[in-house]
Amino acid sequence: MAPFFGADLQIDNFEGWHADRHLAADHTYTQTGSDGEVTGTWSVEGGKLCTVQKTPPPPADRASRYCNLGPGHKVGDKWRDTDPVTGNPIFFYLAPGD
Repeated sequence: MAPFFGADLQIDNFEGWHADRHLAADHTYTQTGSDGEVTGTWSVEGGKLCTVQKTPPPPADRASRYCNLGPGHKVGDKWRDTDPVTGNPIFFYLAPGD
């Protein structure tokens, strides 16, 4: 996961939602997105990056925990996965940090 630290994980979907997620080595993350500021924790489980939203609590129609592809990617990589709640495509880009 080292390439993720200091990088900007950009996440998009076809509905126009976008987020910039920043992972920290202490297993916390911050995110700024179309739906505001979010903080939480992350872990790697079964080869996937799993995040748990802590603040604010997620809306009732969303999961608090998501697991998506991610580990093994490096800065500059783009990949696609599926939203585990809606089944819709999700697009990821690990961009260089500021």
